[in-house]
Amino acid sequence: MRCGGCGSKVGGSILSKVMARLRKHKVGEIKDNPHVLVGLDSPDDCAILKPPSKPGEVLVQTVDFFRSFISDPYVFGMVAANHALSDCHAMGAKTVSALAIAVVPYSSPPVMEELLYRIMAGANKVLEESGCTLVGGHTCEGPEL
Repeated sequence: MRCGGCGSKVGGSILSKVMARLRKHKVGEIKDNPHVLVGLDSPDDCAILKPPSKPGEVLVQTVDFFRSFISDPYVFGMVAANHALSDCHAMGAKTVSALAIAVVPYSSPPVMEELLYRIMAGANKVLEESGCTLVGGHTCEGPEL
């Protein structure tokens, strides 16, 4: 029986390996973003962002989540990131930062690592192209992608 504690998070060792692979392969490379004070370069329980400082600027936030409807985790990561960004773009907002929510099917640690890596690599490609920085998120083990 799988542990459901802490929201059924994907194990820390798997998550650390995925983040190291993303950095090594420069996927969604973490770039200097003046809005991000604490993000994935120094991961913690929360991201810390600078609030808008110019008159008339506001912070626009949204969250999106849906089950995969395709079998390719890389493409699904791209679709998920585009879907989330589109809500901000529809309101004319400049995308600055993003949080990820990823459910990875129960499996062996190497399989879970590879699935999570592919999801995040696809999402980070889209985020980087949009000038958006991934600053954190939450992972979970579940019955399906």
